Amino acid sequence: MLEHKQNNLGTGFIFMESQLKSKHINKIFIALLYSFFLVNFNILPYSIISSYAKTNLDDGFIPHFYSAKGKELIVEFSSEYVSYYSTLDSIISLDDEHKKSLIEYSFKPLFKYLFGPLTYRDIGGVKAMLDFQVDWNNAFVNKNNRVVLPYHYKGLWLIANEYADNNITLSIPIPRNEEILFTKNWKNCTDRDPDHQTESFYWYFWDPTRIGCDHKIGEHFDNREIVLKEKTSQTIKTYPEYSRLFNLNPEGKRVMKMTFAFGYINELEFPKPDSDNDLGVVQYRDFLNELKTLKAPFKFIKSESIKLKEYSSNSPLNELTIGKKFYFQKAEDLLEIKVITNAGIDQIDIFAKSFAHDHDNYFAWMGHSRVGSGFDAKRFESMLQNRPEYYTLTSNYQLIYWGGCNSYSYYVDPFFKLKATLDPSNDPKGTRNLDIIANALPSFFILNAKNAITQLKALLDYEHPTSYQEIIQNMERHADNLGTKVLATVIGDEDNK
Repeated sequence: MLEHKQNNLGTGFIFMESQLKSKHINKIFIALLYSFFLVNFNILPYSIISSYAKTNLDDGFIPHFYSAKGKELIVEFSSEYVSYYSTLDSIISLDDEHKKSLIEYSFKPLFKYLFGPLTYRDIGGVKAMLDFQVDWNNAFVNKNNRVVLPYHYKGLWLIANEYADNNITLSIPIPRNEEILFTKNWKNCTDRDPDHQTESFYWYFWDPTRIGCDHKIGEHFDNREIVLKEKTSQTIKTYPEYSRLFNLNPEGKRVMKMTFAFGYINELEFPKPDSDNDLGVVQYRDFLNELKTLKAPFKFIKSESIKLKEYSSNSPLNELTIGKKFYFQKAEDLLEIKVITNAGIDQIDIFAKSFAHDHDNYFAWMGHSRVGSGFDAKRFESMLQNRPEYYTLTSNYQLIYWGGCNSYSYYVDPFFKLKATLDPSNDPKGTRNLDIIANALPSFFILNAKNAITQLKALLDYEHPTSYQEIIQNMERHADNLGTKVLATVIGDEDNK
């Protein structure tokens, strides 16, 4: 099933392998990218003190959320790390600084490999590691004269209901260390697509149950029981704050501004969004056609082309039309809807302009997540800092739909935290002025237009509000009809009025 997702439809799997093969991408970049994965995805701790690590989720930053087919839970497991030390004395002699280094560069890389089995088996996704402790006092030497270090992990995951609700024993393979996973036939332990068989993204696809994988239990990995504990409170019937999705224009009229951004599956050197056969841009055109059919009570005012130069000033494709902007009127309200592709432009530039320059009330991205790098919050923060005259955060209420694969793991908490900086006393979680819809499993390009239409219709029919729960359930039904599963979630809605 996942092979089909990865080859053709998944919106988060491909990081544009051509970029990694490019002569401009060197080992330094790979190292930096690797470091980014470890620290910035909220799957690993931001700080480590001796053998204890935790993220700031422990200070109460756990928003409520809703998922039709999953539960957010605290999970725990214990496992063992096989080190390259050969004597217990070498462990006893380690000072705190060396222990910290061992955790940072040896233990932490293991936990990104959770993504592989959780995704491949349609179990769920990782949101954060909350706690991590190494039991230095009970280290032992195994039969191969390697020192083994027991440890305990505590995290926040989204787990599919069939596991979360039915007391099913959940067992996950945990690598004994990272280096031993690169066996002679390690590529059989990842996806079959040659473009996915790279060391850089091995962690995202690794699963020892794949056909031909030569990894052995007790040698390369251990199957560990995952203990499911406290569940995050699920919201029951919550709504987008429809009235706050409007701002007043200079004439005093209410205006709702929306951007629907669609990504290519494969980036092209000379893209032609109006005719390319790439499934991502086909979905863009399907959505455009749907938008053109809007009828009463919507009055069409005008449309205009969106040129690449509006988002980038230094591209040779500046005059390329990459989207359309539509103006509608509904009674006295005005609607501005931009529909755009990432033809010739980085997807984060589309988001930054929408979210932090145009201050759109709604932004949707339907394309690759790029395993967390597509909308890197740290990079977005640097854009805010480097161009404060152009990019600014707004305290206005905004709604984001991250339609890419596993966006629940990448693009939720960092953006709530950014919103929280605007009014920390009244909005300490950032949820008062931001809601996020995200996916905890791989998504599908073939669903992009349908999911966009679902949200468009719900948001434009503001006289008859549609709950988030109904929106999520409709999106889940689209996946059901395709014969697959996506764990769609909404986060930040618990304080909506």
